[in-house]
Amino acid sequence: MVSQTIPASVTLLQTVSETLAGWIDWIQSEGPEWTAVRSGLTGTPTPESTRVLQTMLLATLTMFEGVGTPSIAGITPTDNGITVHWVGGSSDTLTWGANDAHFIRFSHYVAHRVLGLPAQGKKTAVYPNVIPGVKTKLSYYLSALTTTHSRVTGLIQSDISHSFDGNVDPVFLFVVLGCLPLDQLNALFLYIQRFLPDGLSIKNATGKSVMVSQLFQPATDVRFMVEKTNLYLDLFTTPHLPIIREITRAKTIAYFQKLMATPAVKDGVLENLKGIITYQITPRTQLYSLLNRIIDRI
Repeated sequence: MVSQTIPASVTLLQTVSETLAGWIDWIQSEGPEWTAVRSGLTGTPTPESTRVLQTMLLATLTMFEGVGTPSIAGITPTDNGITVHWVGGSSDTLTWGANDAHFIRFSHYVAHRVLGLPAQGKKTAVYPNVIPGVKTKLSYYLSALTTTHSRVTGLIQSDISHSFDGNVDPVFLFVVLGCLPLDQLNALFLYIQRFLPDGLSIKNATGKSVMVSQLFQPATDVRFMVEKTNLYLDLFTTPHLPIIREITRAKTIAYFQKLMATPAVKDGVLENLKGIITYQITPRTQLYSLLNRIIDRI
């Protein structure tokens, strides 16, 4: 069953961290297990090399298309592996250390869609020489985290109220939206909806058209709130609906100027910004840096 309460990105990050902890001793000991990893990654796959590669490919999913991983509907850990449920209904089930058809298909999918490597016609073996692509992707994530850390720190140290005096950067807005209490986020969506046409529809991640009037109804489900936020940002940035974009931007700025004038809300947003650094940026930076150091030793 797909979890509806814990975001898929959080479950995935936890799973990657836990399975990494299960084989990190191999590297430090430089024993037979690590020898099996190195030989398996360059020759015939071994259970050890497969487990390491599975972990690394899963790590590249933890910030795929953003920290909310919008393409992933859910994560189901199993006794001996993990199932990734994709938006659209398909899923991939991996068994730790098993170089089977499921993992082979998964490796090609991640290599092509996530890492941007050329598609391979035959999928009879794990995507070849995928490790450099993993390091490139993790390095990209590290760069994004560094930039985000700088921006969040700047917001904490400055008067966030003045950040809504002019044009609002969508990336900045996404960060602040993630720091709002659910009741305030729902209130924002209802407020914006009042100024949009009744028949306005927008496509979600699966390509299905949804009515904005239905989408912006109050909700408490975390995954649905993430979807609503992403679609709201689409309205905020869309070049195809310039009038809708300008309405959304103007009303958003007006709403936040009033909201940030409330000390309790402003203080709550600042505390949540600090939490982003503590619970998101720092753990991810440590994880990706560790994996890149491990790749350098392979």
